Amino acid sequence: GSLIVNALLLFFILRKGERDVGNYRLLLMCFAINDLVFTVTHYVTYPVAETHPNMFLERSHGPLNSPFMHAIYIGNYGTSFPLLCAHFVYRAMALKMDFQHHFKKLLVGTVVAVAASYSVWFFVVYALFIQDDVSRVITKELMEGSFPSPIVHSNATAELYIGALYWSGDTFEGPRWRSFAGAAILVTIMSVVYGTITVCSYLIVSYLKTNAKSVSTLRLQRQLFKCLTVFPMITAYFPAGFCIFAPILGISWTPISMILPNFCCLHPLFDGLVVMLAIPGYR
Repeated sequence: GSLIVNALLLFFILRKGERDVGNYRLLLMCFAINDLVFTVTHYVTYPVAETHPNMFLERSHGPLNSPFMHAIYIGNYGTSFPLLCAHFVYRAMALKMDFQHHFKKLLVGTVVAVAASYSVWFFVVYALFIQDDVSRVITKELMEGSFPSPIVHSNATAELYIGALYWSGDTFEGPRWRSFAGAAILVTIMSVVYGTITVCSYLIVSYLKTNAKSVSTLRLQRQLFKCLTVFPMITAYFPAGFCIFAPILGISWTPISMILPNFCCLHPLFDGLVVMLAIPGYR
């Protein structure tokens, strides 16, 4: 579904060239291409996350299941944050100024931010969340199947896992600073992105309350905000954030292993549908 929707969106962007969309279509094109890449990467790696007290684990169950390929998938997941942020920055700046001469700067900045976000997420997973001797010892019984779990574990697949072991003893005992460093980096990225989105959304709504010519325009902007932020938060960002950060407090929830892969598949599907339904020429 995601491949069809985003391929259609890309086709409409390239063929129809909506006048009302203007340069914004280039950002939409980046969004659609990224969602296509994300969908394919998700399919060939098929990551399944697990939460355990004090520990987050994840491995790929698809045909390409090495930790390196898993890091590539996570890096691609991380690119959605600056792309989402760019949408709101563009819309806020377009309302405040003659933005045509500045669009190239935003586009270049977006490409740089996407590359940087990809690199940082890849680094966190492949360098900071990679297994070491301590984590192998602690997960040994889990991999041998000593604990009940909906996910089948075995010693043969133990080295395919990436994960963050936050405490080497009980919760709040024996902090593992490498894992905490990775979590802190990811929290910083998410906070900056959603902080920027919040500020831009406030500027957009404030401007439209004064200058919008119709109630329907204001309603459309609010719907776009919900679709571009709330839906991704529910389908992708919050479940993934729970998996990564909840074990810091010793919290685990086994069903997340079945829920998260399906939610992540819905994320790029909703992205494409929102754009197609919001822009009249693409409906």
